[in-house]
Amino acid sequence: MKKNTCCILLFVSLLSMRLCAQSDVSQARWQTTKVVTDGHNNEWRKPLNLYDAITGLLFTIANDSTNLYLCFTANDERKVTKLMKAGWSVEIFSKEKNKKFDASIAFPAVQMISAPGKDEGVAKIESVEFKNETALYRLNVQTVKTTGFVTANAANLPILNNNGINIGLGSDSVQAIIFELAVPLKELLPGNSILLNEEMEMNITVNKLKRPAYRGDPDGKDLVGKGKGGRNHGASDNSEYTVDRSYLFTEINFKQKFKLAAK
Repeated sequence: MKKNTCCILLFVSLLSMRLCAQSDVSQARWQTTKVVTDGHNNEWRKPLNLYDAITGLLFTIANDSTNLYLCFTANDERKVTKLMKAGWSVEIFSKEKNKKFDASIAFPAVQMISAPGKDEGVAKIESVEFKNETALYRLNVQTVKTTGFVTANAANLPILNNNGINIGLGSDSVQAIIFELAVPLKELLPGNSILLNEEMEMNITVNKLKRPAYRGDPDGKDLVGKGKGGRNHGASDNSEYTVDRSYLFTEINFKQKFKLAAK
């Protein structure tokens, strides 16, 4: 009975973590300091307050009187590699009367990044190979695809420009990847009086990877070891175990409602 109770509590806890970044309306934070989109998140209030367990994205939403700011971080090596190799997008939209819009920013896939590794859990940030991969990704992402914005519609937009939408990519000793976005509110709400109480919604989509042949296993499960020790965590000498990688080959998305903050 105790075992069943623990399993139920664990399931409820994981479910709550997954839903916290989807079902509720989050209040955006008022940004008191200027956000410099340089890939360093020093100016953001910590901790970042929103999380999606499946994509591994820890993020926050903020605004001031002129800009919407988004910061996404992740440090799970496999999930970060999927972001880089498959590509992902941020859609921002509103269904409010007289303030409807639907805009998106798509980050490209960088195919020269190696496939997600076999290690589970968070990345070893000190890994030279992984650092090189994230650095290579940042060098190769020079533009993003934008749609639905007032001036940046159906455009290949430089991630840094003199005005308009600005994006910074970086990493640090804690987070393997950092995405900073600064979006002028006038790019979302043209010709409207912005009251800073508007409710919006964000949809994050992580694209799927092309499925390779995992030793003939169509479900994307990879046989990674036998015997005791190592990654099999004490399995018997004759045992085989698999790591389920099927989520790598599935498009993943989640939505987060939020309301702009007033000073």
